[in-house]
Amino acid sequence: MSTRSINPLGTFDRWLFESYQLNANHWGLFRITYALYMLVFVGLPELTYLAGLPDAFFNPPRISIGQLASGYPGYAFLQILGLLIVGLFLCILFGYRTRTASIAGATLAVFAKSFVYSTGQINHDFMVWMVPVAGAFANWGAAYSLDSKSTEKKNSEVHNWPIMFLVIAFTFALALSGYKKYLGGWASLEFAAVNQSFIRNYIVVQREYLMAPHMINFDSFIFWKALDYLTLVFEIGIVVGIVFPKVFRWFLLATVGFHASNLLLLNIDFSFNFAFYALFLPWNRIEGWVKLSRIGTLLDSMIQPKVAWVVSLAYLIFFLLTESSLATFSFGLVGVDYLGNAVFRTSLAATIAAWLIFDFLTHLRSREKQTNRHVAPGSATLNSPLVK
Repeated sequence: MSTRSINPLGTFDRWLFESYQLNANHWGLFRITYALYMLVFVGLPELTYLAGLPDAFFNPPRISIGQLASGYPGYAFLQILGLLIVGLFLCILFGYRTRTASIAGATLAVFAKSFVYSTGQINHDFMVWMVPVAGAFANWGAAYSLDSKSTEKKNSEVHNWPIMFLVIAFTFALALSGYKKYLGGWASLEFAAVNQSFIRNYIVVQREYLMAPHMINFDSFIFWKALDYLTLVFEIGIVVGIVFPKVFRWFLLATVGFHASNLLLLNIDFSFNFAFYALFLPWNRIEGWVKLSRIGTLLDSMIQPKVAWVVSLAYLIFFLLTESSLATFSFGLVGVDYLGNAVFRTSLAATIAAWLIFDFLTHLRSREKQTNRHVAPGSATLNSPLVK
């Protein structure tokens, strides 16, 4: 009887390098999606309002660049910093000197955020700023970019190990949050933590929109306590996704629902994280759609130096005048505030999540119908986005 030898190093290599498999086109499409989402929907750090705040309000986080400053920077400095960040993200969008722009853009954004967080409010959006750094090491400018059209900078080799580091950072951050909730008594049957947070947000912070007014008088201990336990299981249990990529994708689908409930109930927006979640979309299938449709031709015509210059200059002027994202500015023209924009972004993510689940169930039913012919184990579901 032969025994199968176990190679721990080989197992580790497969886990690190093969858990997620994206080719150059996948990375390129994700890069464009990420940059567009940040520029158009989320908006890069709005900074100039800080110049009008008194230095008495300056309270930077303990671990931040803000600790080296004595107060808020001047208006001109903040305006130039904002324009630099936008310019670098436009370079990411068009794939111009992508690696340098990615690292510099993320670094300046984190630097700017250290002053934003000095007002006392932290948005926990660190994941979206880690993405360009991971993309830089993955060489996400290898396709659909100006760099890929330059003979001097052309390099089609991509690396997928940075994805695993993003997964580890995200899961541990969420699990740590869940562990702190557990230590804070969320598992206790003596009180409903979500309900207390909801009431405090409604009365003290005056987050009284969307579903909040309809739930303020809803007094069901079983319902609110169930939310406590679901939150703990979700936030702590996601660490399993580090080892099992398929499980991690399911958790991300649940995360979309988690964010939606936070927005509707507590009026807390986490939709900026969707820029990170997009990395785990079925890019193999999306690439097929791009090639079969006119989108691929459109991308080739758009990723040109002249187009990049015109679009970038126009967007920089727009940002200089408005210091806003296109979506925020457009929604503002019709009277829709930031919360309405967040609802739109969350609804878009929920629609995509619903499609992924529907697609998975469709392939599952298709496998069950294939009873009269030989099918290799699991092959019927390999085309489902959830298992790619």
